[in-house]
Amino acid sequence: MEQTYFISGANRGIGFSVVQRLAAKSGVKVIATARDPASATALNELAKENPQVKVVQLDISDEESIKKIAKNVSQYTDSIDVFVSNAAIAKSFGPLLNTPREQWIEHFFTNVLGPIRLFQELYPLIKKGTQKKVFFISSNAGSLNLDFGLDFSAYGQSKAALNYSTKELARQLKPENFIVAAVHPGVVTTDMGKGGERAFTAVDEVSAKKFFTPETKITPEESAAALCKLFESLNTTGKYLSYDGTELPW
Repeated sequence: MEQTYFISGANRGIGFSVVQRLAAKSGVKVIATARDPASATALNELAKENPQVKVVQLDISDEESIKKIAKNVSQYTDSIDVFVSNAAIAKSFGPLLNTPREQWIEHFFTNVLGPIRLFQELYPLIKKGTQKKVFFISSNAGSLNLDFGLDFSAYGQSKAALNYSTKELARQLKPENFIVAAVHPGVVTTDMGKGGERAFTAVDEVSAKKFFTPETKITPEESAAALCKLFESLNTTGKYLSYDGTELPW
């Protein structure tokens, strides 16, 4: 039976690597979103080579775009088996006192409200799926019990808020046999990850070197390989996990 995956933020980085891996599997359809499909060159090329990959427009920070997502996705499928909310931003790398109001708002709308609204709009399609799996790509920066000595500020707060909603959603949808999880994708060497490393190093080089080590950093391909295994194997709801399946403290 064909399985349908939905991946937001699929035009580059982790999202694109996940779509690449899924495209290589038989019996899998992938709905991959990009904020500007016309400029998503690599994703469009992948879709041309793999007809089971469908590219759909989505700006996770734009309510009007989110309102159109169910209609746009329904052109290609009437159900979603695995929902992956991946689109996010990371622009906050300094002390809380120095973080401007605009950064708090932008991170909340993009990293918290956007994924929640996206799920709300696609819930009817996910409910029709055979697996009903829901993954919110979070971060270990959102854990209230881990301290890396770095100031994640608005980014960390947004991921903590996303974790809260993930946990709540898992409880609310357990009677409907949904599997809902928050997942840390690893310290990944994407453009966003490299930008974060440079920014943190400029602020606190000592702490940054402890966090961004050769042992902890992984490539987008390595992250995607582990995530895809997790997407397939997870059968318990309400978890906060690292990409390798290790459970993280909320």
